[in-house]
Amino acid sequence: MSTQYTFRDQDDDHPEQPRRAMAFKLRVRTKVGRAKGPFHIERDDDGDLGPDRTAREVNRIVRQWVNTSKVGARMDIHSPKDLFVLKVVEVAPPVQAPDIAPALVPVYVRVFSNYGWVTNLGNWYCRFIAGTRTVSRHGYYASGWKGAAQDFGCPDGAHLELLGNAIVHWATDPTDPLHGNVDTVIYHDRIWTSGSGWHHYTGVYHYHVHVDVSAGGPCSP
Repeated sequence: MSTQYTFRDQDDDHPEQPRRAMAFKLRVRTKVGRAKGPFHIERDDDGDLGPDRTAREVNRIVRQWVNTSKVGARMDIHSPKDLFVLKVVEVAPPVQAPDIAPALVPVYVRVFSNYGWVTNLGNWYCRFIAGTRTVSRHGYYASGWKGAAQDFGCPDGAHLELLGNAIVHWATDPTDPLHGNVDTVIYHDRIWTSGSGWHHYTGVYHYHVHVDVSAGGPCSP
Protein backbone atom coordinates (compact mmCIF):
# COMPACT_ATOMS: atom_id res chain seq x y z
CA MET A 1 0.00 0.00 0.00
CA SER A 2 1.18 3.55 -0.69
CA THR A 3 0.05 6.94 0.58
CA GLN A 4 -1.28 9.21 -2.16
CA TYR A 5 -3.47 12.29 -2.46
CA THR A 6 -6.76 13.16 -4.17
CA PHE A 7 -8.06 16.50 -5.41
CA ARG A 8 -11.64 17.56 -6.11
CA ASP A 9 -13.19 20.91 -6.87
CA GLN A 10 -16.79 21.97 -6.37
CA ASP A 11 -17.66 21.46 -10.03
CA ASP A 12 -16.83 17.74 -9.89
CA ASP A 13 -18.50 15.27 -7.54
CA HIS A 14 -15.71 12.73 -8.05
CA PRO A 15 -12.08 13.17 -7.03
CA GLU A 16 -9.33 12.95 -9.61
CA GLN A 17 -7.13 9.87 -9.69
CA PRO A 18 -4.82 9.70 -6.66
CA ARG A 19 -1.40 11.24 -7.22
CA ARG A 20 1.96 10.89 -5.53
CA ALA A 21 3.21 13.81 -3.44
CA MET A 22 5.21 15.75 -6.04
CA ALA A 23 2.58 15.51 -8.78
CA PHE A 24 -0.16 16.37 -6.27
CA LYS A 25 1.58 19.53 -5.05
CA LEU A 26 2.08 20.67 -8.64
CA ARG A 27 -1.61 20.01 -9.37
CA VAL A 28 -2.73 22.07 -6.36
CA ARG A 29 -0.36 24.91 -7.26
CA THR A 30 -1.80 25.02 -10.79
CA LYS A 31 -5.43 25.04 -9.61
CA VAL A 32 -4.84 27.60 -6.86
CA GLY A 33 -2.87 29.78 -9.27
CA ARG A 34 -5.85 29.90 -11.62
CA ALA A 35 -8.36 30.64 -8.86
CA LYS A 36 -9.08 34.09 -7.54
CA GLY A 37 -8.17 34.61 -3.88
CA PRO A 38 -8.03 35.39 -1.10
CA PHE A 39 -8.27 31.83 0.24
CA HIS A 40 -9.72 30.38 3.42
CA ILE A 41 -8.29 27.07 4.66
CA GLU A 42 -9.89 24.48 6.94
CA ARG A 43 -8.18 21.28 8.09
CA ASP A 44 -9.83 18.40 9.91
CA ASP A 45 -6.92 18.13 12.35
CA ASP A 46 -6.05 21.80 12.99
CA GLY A 47 -9.45 23.32 12.33
CA ASP A 48 -9.85 26.76 10.78
CA LEU A 49 -6.54 28.22 9.57
CA GLY A 50 -8.14 31.53 8.83
CA PRO A 51 -9.17 33.63 5.83
CA ASP A 52 -7.24 36.03 3.60
CA ARG A 53 -4.51 33.61 2.61
CA THR A 54 -2.55 34.29 -0.56
CA ALA A 55 -1.86 31.64 -3.20
CA ARG A 56 1.74 31.53 -2.00
CA GLU A 57 0.64 30.87 1.58
CA VAL A 58 -1.77 28.17 0.40
CA ASN A 59 0.99 26.34 -1.45
CA ARG A 60 3.27 26.53 1.59
CA ILE A 61 0.55 25.09 3.84
CA VAL A 62 -0.24 22.35 1.32
CA ARG A 63 3.43 21.34 1.13
CA GLN A 64 3.58 21.04 4.92
CA TRP A 65 0.29 19.13 5.00
CA VAL A 66 1.45 16.63 2.39
CA ASN A 67 4.66 16.00 4.32
CA THR A 68 2.98 15.45 7.70
CA SER A 69 -0.61 14.26 7.24
CA LYS A 70 -1.76 10.67 7.71
CA VAL A 71 -4.22 8.61 5.71
CA GLY A 72 -7.75 10.01 6.06
CA ALA A 73 -6.72 13.64 6.54
CA ARG A 74 -8.70 16.32 4.71
CA MET A 75 -8.12 19.96 3.82
CA ASP A 76 -10.68 22.36 2.31
CA ILE A 77 -9.47 25.42 0.42
CA HIS A 78 -12.14 28.07 -0.15
CA SER A 79 -11.97 31.06 -2.45
CA PRO A 80 -14.77 33.47 -3.34
CA LYS A 81 -15.73 31.26 -6.31
CA ASP A 82 -14.11 27.87 -5.69
CA LEU A 83 -13.85 25.04 -3.19
CA PHE A 84 -10.99 22.56 -3.42
CA VAL A 85 -11.11 19.39 -1.32
CA LEU A 86 -7.80 17.64 -0.67
CA LYS A 87 -7.54 14.19 0.94
CA VAL A 88 -4.85 11.70 1.90
CA VAL A 89 -5.69 8.17 0.78
CA GLU A 90 -4.10 4.75 0.83
CA VAL A 91 -3.70 3.14 -2.58
CA ALA A 92 -3.08 -0.53 -3.18
CA PRO A 93 -0.52 -1.43 -5.84
CA PRO A 94 -2.03 -2.38 -9.21
CA VAL A 95 -3.18 -5.98 -9.42
CA GLN A 96 -0.85 -8.10 -11.56
CA ALA A 97 -2.46 -11.13 -13.17
CA PRO A 98 -0.50 -14.36 -13.62
CA ASP A 99 0.16 -15.81 -17.07
CA ILE A 100 -3.39 -17.04 -17.66
CA ALA A 101 -5.61 -16.89 -20.76
CA PRO A 102 -5.62 -13.29 -22.08
CA ALA A 103 -9.44 -13.09 -22.01
CA LEU A 104 -9.38 -14.07 -18.33
CA VAL A 105 -6.84 -11.42 -17.29
CA PRO A 106 -9.25 -8.42 -17.15
CA VAL A 107 -11.73 -10.49 -15.09
CA TYR A 108 -8.96 -11.42 -12.64
CA VAL A 109 -7.74 -7.82 -12.37
CA ARG A 110 -11.22 -6.34 -11.86
CA VAL A 111 -12.21 -8.85 -9.19
CA PHE A 112 -9.05 -8.49 -7.12
CA SER A 113 -9.00 -4.70 -7.58
CA ASN A 114 -12.55 -4.20 -6.32
CA TYR A 115 -13.38 -7.01 -3.90
CA GLY A 116 -10.94 -7.09 -1.01
CA TRP A 117 -12.58 -10.12 0.58
CA VAL A 118 -11.90 -12.42 -2.40
CA THR A 119 -9.14 -15.02 -2.13
CA ASN A 120 -7.24 -16.67 -4.97
CA LEU A 121 -8.00 -20.39 -5.15
CA GLY A 122 -5.95 -20.95 -8.28
CA ASN A 123 -6.14 -21.17 -12.04
CA TRP A 124 -3.81 -23.79 -13.57
CA TYR A 125 -4.54 -27.44 -12.80
CA CYS A 126 -4.01 -30.16 -15.40
CA ARG A 127 -6.95 -32.40 -14.46
CA PHE A 128 -10.31 -33.75 -15.51
CA ILE A 129 -13.62 -32.28 -14.33
CA ALA A 130 -14.59 -34.37 -11.29
CA GLY A 131 -16.39 -37.56 -12.29
CA THR A 132 -15.68 -37.16 -16.00
CA ARG A 133 -13.00 -37.67 -18.62
CA THR A 134 -13.35 -34.08 -19.82
CA VAL A 135 -10.35 -31.83 -19.21
CA SER A 136 -11.19 -28.88 -17.00
CA ARG A 137 -10.64 -25.41 -18.43
CA HIS A 138 -8.11 -25.08 -15.61
CA GLY A 139 -6.02 -27.43 -17.75
CA TYR A 140 -6.18 -25.45 -20.98
CA TYR A 141 -3.11 -23.64 -22.21
CA ALA A 142 -1.37 -22.05 -25.20
CA SER A 143 1.99 -20.46 -25.91
CA GLY A 144 2.78 -17.96 -23.14
CA TRP A 145 0.01 -18.86 -20.70
CA LYS A 146 -1.57 -21.68 -18.67
CA GLY A 147 -5.10 -21.80 -17.29
CA ALA A 148 -8.34 -20.72 -18.95
CA ALA A 149 -10.23 -20.79 -15.62
CA GLN A 150 -9.99 -19.04 -12.26
CA ASP A 151 -11.45 -19.98 -8.88
CA PHE A 152 -12.36 -17.17 -6.48
CA GLY A 153 -12.86 -17.86 -2.76
CA CYS A 154 -15.49 -15.89 -0.84
CA PRO A 155 -16.23 -15.63 2.90
CA ASP A 156 -19.79 -16.96 2.67
CA GLY A 157 -22.66 -17.87 0.37
CA ALA A 158 -23.96 -14.32 0.11
CA HIS A 159 -20.60 -13.12 -1.15
CA LEU A 160 -20.42 -16.02 -3.61
CA GLU A 161 -23.75 -14.94 -5.07
CA LEU A 162 -22.71 -11.29 -5.15
CA LEU A 163 -19.47 -11.99 -7.01
CA GLY A 164 -20.92 -14.58 -9.38
CA ASN A 165 -23.78 -12.32 -10.40
CA ALA A 166 -21.42 -9.34 -10.81
CA ILE A 167 -19.20 -11.26 -13.21
CA VAL A 168 -22.20 -12.37 -15.27
CA HIS A 169 -23.42 -8.78 -15.37
CA TRP A 170 -20.06 -7.62 -16.73
CA ALA A 171 -20.06 -10.40 -19.32
CA THR A 172 -23.58 -9.63 -20.58
CA ASP A 173 -23.57 -5.81 -20.49
CA PRO A 174 -22.88 -4.60 -24.07
CA THR A 175 -21.35 -1.39 -22.68
CA ASP A 176 -18.87 -3.22 -20.41
CA PRO A 177 -15.29 -3.85 -21.62
CA LEU A 178 -15.66 -7.45 -20.36
CA HIS A 179 -18.71 -8.09 -22.52
CA GLY A 180 -18.31 -11.44 -24.25
CA ASN A 181 -15.13 -12.41 -22.38
CA VAL A 182 -16.61 -15.08 -20.10
CA ASP A 183 -17.82 -18.52 -21.17
CA THR A 184 -18.90 -20.07 -17.84
CA VAL A 185 -19.61 -19.00 -14.23
CA ILE A 186 -20.38 -21.56 -11.52
CA TYR A 187 -21.17 -21.19 -7.82
CA HIS A 188 -23.14 -23.44 -5.47
CA ASP A 189 -25.35 -25.55 -7.77
CA ARG A 190 -25.86 -22.80 -10.35
CA ILE A 191 -24.12 -22.44 -13.69
CA TRP A 192 -24.22 -19.63 -16.21
CA THR A 193 -23.02 -20.25 -19.76
CA SER A 194 -22.74 -17.73 -22.53
CA GLY A 195 -25.06 -19.78 -24.72
CA SER A 196 -27.79 -20.77 -22.21
CA GLY A 197 -27.74 -18.29 -19.33
CA TRP A 198 -28.40 -19.53 -15.78
CA HIS A 199 -29.46 -23.12 -15.11
CA HIS A 200 -28.99 -25.91 -12.56
CA TYR A 201 -25.49 -27.34 -12.23
CA THR A 202 -25.36 -31.11 -11.76
CA GLY A 203 -21.64 -31.39 -11.09
CA VAL A 204 -19.77 -31.14 -7.78
CA TYR A 205 -21.23 -28.44 -5.51
CA HIS A 206 -19.10 -25.29 -5.72
CA TYR A 207 -18.17 -23.50 -2.50
CA HIS A 208 -16.32 -20.95 -4.64
CA VAL A 209 -16.91 -18.97 -7.83
CA HIS A 210 -15.50 -20.65 -10.92
CA VAL A 211 -15.01 -18.57 -14.06
CA ASP A 212 -13.67 -19.81 -17.38
CA VAL A 213 -13.12 -18.56 -20.90
CA SER A 214 -12.89 -20.25 -24.29
CA ALA A 215 -9.21 -20.31 -25.20
CA GLY A 216 -6.29 -22.63 -25.82
CA GLY A 217 -6.31 -26.38 -25.85
CA PRO A 218 -6.42 -29.16 -23.22
CA CYS A 219 -3.46 -30.63 -21.36
CA SER A 220 -3.01 -34.40 -20.92
CA PRO A 221 -3.84 -35.32 -17.30
